[in-house]
Amino acid sequence: LETRLGAFMAPDELPGAVDTVLDVRGVYLDAAMDMLHARFGSVLSYLETAAGVDASRIDRLRNDLLV
Repeated sequence: LETRLGAFMAPDELPGAVDTVLDVRGVYLDAAMDMLHARFGSVLSYLETAAGVDASRIDRLRNDLLV
């Protein structure tokens, strides 16, 4: 996890991010995903419209984060 997150984050932010990711509760993730889908229709739509992530970056994220 640290290796993958380290590719996108500053080294001083990494310990806190890892702690946060590992402490997330399923019910919170479910609620966030429900809201995201209700508001944007899909994760891809959210990334493109709300987060401003372009297609090139989305491809890199897919390649780096999906196993």
